[in-house]
Amino acid sequence: MKKLCDIRIRDPYIVPHNGMYYLYGTIGDGSGEKNLYVHKSTNLEDWSEPTVIFTLSDDSWGKAELWAPEVHRYQDRFYLFVSILGKHGLRGTQIAVSDTPDGIFEPLTNRPATPVARSCIDGTLYVENGTPYIVYSHDWPDCYRPQDGYYVGEICAQELTKDLKEPVGEPFLLFESLEAPFSAASPVTHDFYGKTVTRYGSDGPFIMKLSDGSLQLTWSPIPGGNYIVGAAISKSGSIRGEWSHMQELIFENNGGHAMFFEDFDKSYKVCMHYPERTPDERALILPVEEKGGMMRVIEKPAAEPLPKLFMRHPDITTLPPAQIPEGFTLRTHEEGWESLWENIVNACFDFHYEFPLALTRRYDYAPEHVFYLEKDGKLIATATALQKAEDSEDGLIHMVATTPEARGRGAGRALVHTALYALKERGFKTAVLSTDDVRIPALRIYYRLGFRPVYTHESHEARWAKILPLIRD
Repeated sequence: MKKLCDIRIRDPYIVPHNGMYYLYGTIGDGSGEKNLYVHKSTNLEDWSEPTVIFTLSDDSWGKAELWAPEVHRYQDRFYLFVSILGKHGLRGTQIAVSDTPDGIFEPLTNRPATPVARSCIDGTLYVENGTPYIVYSHDWPDCYRPQDGYYVGEICAQELTKDLKEPVGEPFLLFESLEAPFSAASPVTHDFYGKTVTRYGSDGPFIMKLSDGSLQLTWSPIPGGNYIVGAAISKSGSIRGEWSHMQELIFENNGGHAMFFEDFDKSYKVCMHYPERTPDERALILPVEEKGGMMRVIEKPAAEPLPKLFMRHPDITTLPPAQIPEGFTLRTHEEGWESLWENIVNACFDFHYEFPLALTRRYDYAPEHVFYLEKDGKLIATATALQKAEDSEDGLIHMVATTPEARGRGAGRALVHTALYALKERGFKTAVLSTDDVRIPALRIYYRLGFRPVYTHESHEARWAKILPLIRD
């Protein structure tokens, strides 16, 4: 069994059914992922190990990157809605069906339910007077406005046939992200294939009916880099609106992609991922109540923990090979060492890492990229050399961890040096890493090897001012 805090997940979605809660979501960042999984619980606290509910077949229209799975009970069956990167280069939402909420789900058709010629994500089901609709986000990269120089996300809907297999009529716009004051106030910037672009996002639509018959549609933009949950209301009770945006946010502290459900005690809950920071995303479940014409969180969590520190090595091209200290042997990963890696890493960090989620599901994973130091037949330290992102020119030093036997003997520095040199040999000229304030010995190693602070958050300057005197020679 796992605690909820042990499961790294984005875009969580919970279905209560016959005394069991089913949890679905994006695994890691979804990169290269071709399977979807479910966790099960009777109490929302203790969760089963994941089991596969859907596998993207080789002959599918989709290529990879399975995001934001939702499962809806409709006409006595269970329907999976999942966002997939298509082989044609655009994203769409696939619908699949099963007789049970834990699968296996089979595709209804070999095409997305959202418009094929548009990039569409986060499809959800809403049924109005017996008529089903898929509600989705039409977002970048094909929502660019060249006259303005930015991307504007849209929340759209498409009527479907009763069997959910075919569209009926044309898709229609509910609203665009610039219409909401909390979104329009501040866009987010992204690195997009080497360019900095400006975007007004529109993630995670979810519709529910309120007690007065009106509809609430929650969604998540990311103004200024802060993920939030906002709400739009249709007083008419119709999906066609008119939609008005509430001034008060449902959640404003870097968490989002929310959904609502009723638990087995007949109390309403909201579930979202929090914080919006890799790799710390977890499912956050909070009690809510309907008040003032919208759903409101009864008790919000304390302020989000401070974000990671970031460092960058500006030039690894002249780095010589590492010298491994006497008594240590350099090794690379071998099959069967996964639990040994987990033992080293989880002794160093505050939450639980699993080798498959942390490494093997990455698009650039290879056993020879995972380094260990061995002493007296025991693996006592590890570091991994990867690429920061698929379109990035930076190498990444990742998951550096040591046991007490390796500390104070130059082993940690030699291991990080080895990983850096491996990046150099693969053609990288620069490298980055993320770390935490309390890891002073590790920060000292990074600094001495040539890494320097990168200031990406308003808190970084003050934090580095305290750290630098402790790690400089």
